[in-house]
Amino acid sequence: MKYRVSWDPEAFRGLLRQWNAAGNPDAATRAFDAIENVLSTDAHRCGESRDGNRRILLVPPIGVIFEARPDMGEVLILEAWLIARRSA
Repeated sequence: MKYRVSWDPEAFRGLLRQWNAAGNPDAATRAFDAIENVLSTDAHRCGESRDGNRRILLVPPIGVIFEARPDMGEVLILEAWLIARRSA
C-alpha cells in the first residue's frame, strides 16, 4: 500500500533546528530521504509499535514517531529528533 507522508509542522521545525546545528548534515539528509521512502510504502509495518496507532522508526541519525492511517492512505510524522552520538 502506498502512503502520502506528512509532517506535523512543529516536529519538522524542531528537526530542522537540530539538523542545522548538526555537524554532519549530509547524514541527516540521507536519513530524511530514507524515512520518507520507507514510510511511503507499508508504513503500518515499519518500525516498532507504540501506544494506539503510533509507531517509532529509527534511521540514524534521525528518529521519528508516526501514525499510519491506512484508511486514509497517509502517514503523519508526529515527532522527530536527531539521535545523539555516543562518545567512545
